[in-house]
Amino acid sequence: MKITLLLLCLLLLLPLAQAQQLVMDKLTELAEELKENSGLLNLNGTLITHHDSDGEASLFEIDPQTGAVTRTVAVTNAENQDWEDIAQDQQYIYIGDIGNNTGSRTDLKIYRIRKSAYAGSSNTVTAEVIAYSYPDQTDFSPSTITHFDAEALMVLNDSLYIFTKNWENGRSALYSLPKTPGSYQGKKIGEFDTQGLVTGGTYNAAKEEIMLIGYTPLQAFAFRISGFSGNNVMQGTTERFELVLGLSSQIEGICPSNDNGYFISSEGNLGSVATLYHLSFGTTTRSDAAIPEPPLLLYPNPAREWLQVQHDKKVLTEIFDAAGRKHISTSHSRINLAHLRRGIYLVRVIQENGELVKTEKVLIE
Repeated sequence: MKITLLLLCLLLLLPLAQAQQLVMDKLTELAEELKENSGLLNLNGTLITHHDSDGEASLFEIDPQTGAVTRTVAVTNAENQDWEDIAQDQQYIYIGDIGNNTGSRTDLKIYRIRKSAYAGSSNTVTAEVIAYSYPDQTDFSPSTITHFDAEALMVLNDSLYIFTKNWENGRSALYSLPKTPGSYQGKKIGEFDTQGLVTGGTYNAAKEEIMLIGYTPLQAFAFRISGFSGNNVMQGTTERFELVLGLSSQIEGICPSNDNGYFISSEGNLGSVATLYHLSFGTTTRSDAAIPEPPLLLYPNPAREWLQVQHDKKVLTEIFDAAGRKHISTSHSRINLAHLRRGIYLVRVIQENGELVKTEKVLIE
């Protein structure tokens, strides 16, 4: 009896399993003048963005309810060669002129602006310059598969960090730089297998985690790095989350929100308008963690005329093409594909309560 009671007490003291549900909400479409927005910053509750290549050398404050521009601040001594991201520490705002689509740039830099100057009544500021190069780049010939493009900048403790956008293999290299003005050669820290092109990044001090965003030819994704100590980012645990927004919604900027979530922005293009989203992770407590969820099967893959969806619960299946267009939305378990053209499609399966069960790429022959 004593042994039985002891085992029962131990079971009651075990932490309940935690299951996380990713929630992506559309907040508002952004003003037309922000269709080329790139980075995103939350400065004491004020959302700030900027244009990317060859745009104005200005920062734009956004109303998160309407998407309207409420203030524009020009950086008078800067040029927007290819601004891609924005970050901050307690004293400064950092703007990354780090875009390098062909890998041929020799003028990569980060602009540093005093927050006290930005908070003033003037709508102009000046910046200091942190110039840098990559230590492992020796060839600056233009290339369509460069390893030295970048769109993600963040601040962690005493350093700036840049995550690259590797066009050849979809990985992301991490480099560090000092935060003080000058000219530097970056330090390569390591690489992450992000399985896609990274377009934005941020450090969330409240959650002690790094969140990257990016895209593949089929969909957007988020990539979380957590559980590291100090600046030892490579020791962190990584998780990758697929975001089903369609190819036309190319996400560009990310910053922490005020509720432990994230604001995410997308640029506008022929398929969609620039949009502001909110990403959160809803945590639910489950006492039945020992009971596995029923598996979901999608077959055959490659498919031809039909696709079978096998799951113990009632689910909704949606099928998107590579351009993000939805072709099928059905609760049937056997889906007719005969009217679809050959190619790669993204299949999303969700439960009746809206919880994502699975996303999977399916080739239709």
